[in-house]
Amino acid sequence: MATSSILPLHLPSCARRSVRASAAAVATALTPQSLEEAFGRKSLKFAADPAGNATAELSVRNGSSLQLRLGDGLVTSYKPKVYWKEKDDCREVLYTVGDPAKLNGGLGLVLNQVSSKGAAEALLVGSDWTVKDVELGCTKGKLDISYVVTLNPLSLVTALIVRNVATKSVELTSAVLNHIKFDKRNGTSKHG
Repeated sequence: MATSSILPLHLPSCARRSVRASAAAVATALTPQSLEEAFGRKSLKFAADPAGNATAELSVRNGSSLQLRLGDGLVTSYKPKVYWKEKDDCREVLYTVGDPAKLNGGLGLVLNQVSSKGAAEALLVGSDWTVKDVELGCTKGKLDISYVVTLNPLSLVTALIVRNVATKSVELTSAVLNHIKFDKRNGTSKHG
């Protein structure tokens, strides 16, 4: 089965695609044209959403697709292949609503660093994300953060990798915010 991913996977016969954001000094700017020239492939396309934000669209052979906004790592659309009442179709089960400049919904990531006083600081708000080596990640203080989005023919998988390069330990809290619609109660699965 084909897979699209937002990670640095270089498998010759596999259609995996990945994106990692990193606030590195030398990296590709987040313009759809430059990203398409540097990283564009058959199942990984770059474009701009109605508000002008750079997005990546991943797709696999069975028709499943997702859209990822690169500026903040928000998955704005997920359309898996579904088998519904004797009809094969791709249906959008994860989506965003509202003004394109201020979207509601999607699959968003929240990562906070908890201080010794118990206050939490949002680490991803206002981060300067860039695309580098077809990976999506950022650096915030002494933390190197990678957010991996993988599209499989029948599922959407996300992973968060945080590396602490400081000498002190840090306490983190995180969440995944989503707006997913289902036709049946047993329409979703969560692991982890």
